[in-house]
Amino acid sequence: MSEAPLATPVEPVAPAATVEPTTTEVVTPEPDAAAEAAKWKAMARKHEDQAKANAEKAKQFDALQEASKTDLEKAQSAKDAAAAEADALRAELAITKAAVQHGLDADDLAALEGVPADKVEAIAARLAAKKAAIPTVPSALGQGAVGTPIGAGLGQIATQAELANMTPEQINEARRSGRLKDLLTP
Repeated sequence: MSEAPLATPVEPVAPAATVEPTTTEVVTPEPDAAAEAAKWKAMARKHEDQAKANAEKAKQFDALQEASKTDLEKAQSAKDAAAAEADALRAELAITKAAVQHGLDADDLAALEGVPADKVEAIAARLAAKKAAIPTVPSALGQGAVGTPIGAGLGQIATQAELANMTPEQINEARRSGRLKDLLTP
């Protein structure tokens, strides 16, 4: 028989000491405020100079494009500008006619600004109809005689005989509420 290999005893191993990683902090120095301001100022000036150069180049490009247009293109641009101006004048004329015809005021005219000429008449008619439906003066129904102040004569003490029949408390109350005005005014 063969002998089984003997197991070698294992000795306990002491735990290894934990090693903490060392960190190296990189300290960045605070930039000098004056130097930083000067740097940004220089960069701003550089960008301003570039913008000026680009603006000049853009003007030159526009002038070059305008010069390179054919006579037909120039005439087409002028025609388009004239048509736009004519449309604006037509709309203004339509607004003026509608204002006169329907009795519109400045507020109504402001509402018609920007409306195409072919739609001005219909909108002006609607505005005039709304204005006609709103009463301009309140009704005098139940307000008493025309020309006398509202409340005049209501509960007023008009004669000395009425005053003689009142107690001093009633007289003071009538004076506070304004019911003696007709009697006390000359």
